Amino acid sequence: MLSVGRLLYLFAGFALFAVGCVPSPGRIGTVDALADSAAASDTAVDAQLDSFTPDIALDGDDALADGASPDGVEAPDGDLASPDLADGIVDPDLVVDPDLLADADGTTDAVVVTVDLPEGVLGLPPSDCATIRTLLVTNDRSFERNREIAFSGIPLPASLGLLDTKRLIVTNESGAWVRAQFDVLSRWGGTLEGTNAATRPIRWLQIALVVTAGDKSTRSFELRQCTSDPQLPTSDALEARIVDESDGTKTVETGVARFRLNPYNPALIEWIDVDFQLTGSFDRVYTHRVGSGPLLVGPKGTLVTTLGAYTSLDHKQTVVVAPRVDNLSQPDVRIIERGPLKVSVLVRGVFRHSALERDCTNNGVSDPTDPFGYSAVLTFFRGSADVGLQLNFRNECGSLSNSGYTEDFTDEGADIDRVSWEFPLDIGGTKLFGASSTQLFSSDNGFAGTLRVGQDKGSIGVAGGWKPAGTIQLEPDSGPSQSLLETGLLIEPYVALNGPSYSAFAQLAYLPYREPMALVVGLDNISLQIVSQPLHVGEAKAIWSAARIAIRPLVPQGLLRDANQRLHAFLQRGLLPRLPLAELNEAKVFPYLGNEKSSVLKATYTAAINKVHGLTVGYPVDPNPSEPGQWKRAFTFGSQLWPDTQLFPTSELTITSPLDNVAYTNDSDPVTPELLEYFRSGDPKFVWDFALPQANLMMFTAWYNTGMNHTWLNGFATNRGGTQSEGDWHRKADLFTLGFSFNGGIANAYVIRPNPLFLDRFAQQYYASLFTYDKPRVQQGDRSWYQLVELLADFTSDQSYDPASGFALLQHLEALANCAEFLRADLAESCRTAIVDFVDELIADNVVSGVLCNGDLPPTTECRNSSLYLYLQGFAAFIWRLRTLSPEQAMTLGETVVQLSELLLAHGVPRLAGQIDVTADWTRYFRCAKSGSLLAGCEGLTADGWDIFQDRKPQALVLPLIAMQLGTLSIDYCPLLKAAFDKSELYSLWSTLYTTDSNGWVEGNSEVMQSMIFGVGGLDLCAP
Repeated sequence: MLSVGRLLYLFAGFALFAVGCVPSPGRIGTVDALADSAAASDTAVDAQLDSFTPDIALDGDDALADGASPDGVEAPDGDLASPDLADGIVDPDLVVDPDLLADADGTTDAVVVTVDLPEGVLGLPPSDCATIRTLLVTNDRSFERNREIAFSGIPLPASLGLLDTKRLIVTNESGAWVRAQFDVLSRWGGTLEGTNAATRPIRWLQIALVVTAGDKSTRSFELRQCTSDPQLPTSDALEARIVDESDGTKTVETGVARFRLNPYNPALIEWIDVDFQLTGSFDRVYTHRVGSGPLLVGPKGTLVTTLGAYTSLDHKQTVVVAPRVDNLSQPDVRIIERGPLKVSVLVRGVFRHSALERDCTNNGVSDPTDPFGYSAVLTFFRGSADVGLQLNFRNECGSLSNSGYTEDFTDEGADIDRVSWEFPLDIGGTKLFGASSTQLFSSDNGFAGTLRVGQDKGSIGVAGGWKPAGTIQLEPDSGPSQSLLETGLLIEPYVALNGPSYSAFAQLAYLPYREPMALVVGLDNISLQIVSQPLHVGEAKAIWSAARIAIRPLVPQGLLRDANQRLHAFLQRGLLPRLPLAELNEAKVFPYLGNEKSSVLKATYTAAINKVHGLTVGYPVDPNPSEPGQWKRAFTFGSQLWPDTQLFPTSELTITSPLDNVAYTNDSDPVTPELLEYFRSGDPKFVWDFALPQANLMMFTAWYNTGMNHTWLNGFATNRGGTQSEGDWHRKADLFTLGFSFNGGIANAYVIRPNPLFLDRFAQQYYASLFTYDKPRVQQGDRSWYQLVELLADFTSDQSYDPASGFALLQHLEALANCAEFLRADLAESCRTAIVDFVDELIADNVVSGVLCNGDLPPTTECRNSSLYLYLQGFAAFIWRLRTLSPEQAMTLGETVVQLSELLLAHGVPRLAGQIDVTADWTRYFRCAKSGSLLAGCEGLTADGWDIFQDRKPQALVLPLIAMQLGTLSIDYCPLLKAAFDKSELYSLWSTLYTTDSNGWVEGNSEVMQSMIFGVGGLDLCAP
């Protein structure tokens, strides 16, 4: 029996308040003894085996279920949580023995439970289904997660040969069939769609399912494949689906709510009706009105809001839906997901107002345009009236031409007063609430006005030092504002509104670090303000956000924190289905990530990455209570700044405010090791604490973003660092340095939590690549440095080293691979073709006897190779991925990993008594004489600039461990490598450079950790 402290029931209606509100009817298909453990003092009975949540609420008499079976006694046995959804679907719901339910004779009354639709349980699965994968879902929070829709992508091996999802089902630990949703993200051997796509096995599959998980627990499910099309054993009254209406609108139905969508309306939603008791009688709780949805207060106070009604795209001085690129007469609204657990709809729009028009281009022609756009994804959930919102506001002003060093990347910024999404409510609001942590504030009865919870811009405090400014205040319609709370960083802030029958509440993800943002609630509206105070938005930047607005049956004040705690967890700690490590390795989407073996390398790596992560985030993620974390040390506060990392340890910097912060544009890509460690360990912190928000910042804000306008840098970094002024982080007026779009982790961010807005960026990166690399191979001599197709520049002096062109090429290849693998249009094949062309040139010009020589032009008498670090910082991983996009080319480039490993072990790493000398000088520069297609006389050159620093020696030895999985080395190097990795001296600098002294992720440890996990896995593959 579960204690009352774990219940979130409202006994007035027996409604359960979880992340998505669903009634608590129909039970699962199992047998559970109830009556003999029930007593009058009990408050609930757990009548199910599929979750940790009690379903049957008990009365104070005999604590058993009304209507289960008449017992001849006038008084009821108790109340089955109403309404009884399963009646009429599977009848009866509860089967009992002929005597009284509340046995006095000590015998057992078995209750047979058939379905539990709120938990997503459908009944017994078909008998012809076999398990093909195991799914794990971890809740690392200290509270129960109730009926949350967990979703993520999982990789499947090509050998599985799974071509479609129509015969897939998911079962839980009890073997019951649970409702799931499947969306194919990519396929092996080519693009997602197009010629012969249906014959290519699924590579990444997004799975969504309803999960209830106890505090700090892991649930286990099975993905099964059936031999025939499975038929649902019962209809799902809570299914999410979208219906086309005759007038061109669409209706999303979720069982307890209906949402009418108008594709011409920039807010999308026309109205929302709810019926939480599934009686067939709906109440309207939302009606579109003037000002609903996206709102902008631009320069000089120009207000741009929605109209009261929309029937076309032809409107001025307002917000409008953008026209589709492929059909200018149609609104740019796309249905992304169609259910049965989630329905997602994407809308792209423009803030159109003559007072805001600007000539944003440098094309020498006066052509003012509307510079401010937005993209929004609205998501609707099975059995819920909630609305998920991803909103990106863009300043799309930016360069259209390939102007290189002459471009100023700070002169097209814009001063914005406010950007918000307005959500009108018709629930007869009577009381407003706002909260930070456990502090809950409310308005008095009869109050007219709004309650605001905001993370305002910080300032230098009166005692010196930077002071964040979290505030909660009442703002009456007349009279002065009333301050309820003034603090530093808000903690899990939310606003709520209660009416006679319904509640509404809302949150913005990561709000405390992303000033200025605010949540404002009135008696008939919730405002999600992603720019809540005047803000300078940098050139070609977007402000990204994620929010959720919940509409529920009335939630008493005492239960608001519990409900919002789960809402916060969904936004910032969403449940993620994943594979066990052994099954992940079988998919071979990465080099081997390891097993259960222990090693000095694994222990050292694990300690290092956990410490670096903790020093970035701070206490309590780091166990030291006095550790504030890098963000607080460097004052990394701001919607255009957080959670970016530093170039050097904060102990070496003088930072007194966010304006002193030189955000280094994901320098050396700490996103990659964090997400790879999530795949290895399954720890959600490596997704949610830093990596996923950082991926969002890069994709939408830090990297140049001119929206859907095809420009030469759209989707890439203009430089690293930036100007130390508001909004100009990641932008400089006088510096262009291509090659700092460290994007190796972006694909993993997408598959872990698929975001359709990433796909827009992948598409624009393709067009930007066309602008940047606009000179084909026959014009090699006319290329600028950033257009060279090379891994490392080849200079006559052995002292020269310039990786910029190589990093630029690698990052464009990675971007094109994202486009080729994940886009659904013909554009994907164009991206794949572009990759093939780049790699063809690399192979034809630079690969000699399996060695990839430096330079853009073919080598003549010498082949120099000094690209070890580029292989370890992404090129080897790209080659691994290339096996699904262009297998033959991948084999050729895979051999370059093998040959570079041979050069390293033969000429770069000295030996002592037959073992690797871990304290000697190592080199990463190799030179060979070239004669025709052959190389001879190879040697390693030790000179300043080419030595391998002590802290990077473990990383250097990772390359042969990757090479063993891509090809065949001349001998078995496992004993040699294992002996080296077992020496503690190899890691002599890690304890300081990668932990205590670094204060979190910086350039150096990010460079090394990108590939160390492949060393951990590769060493596990070596025999003991």
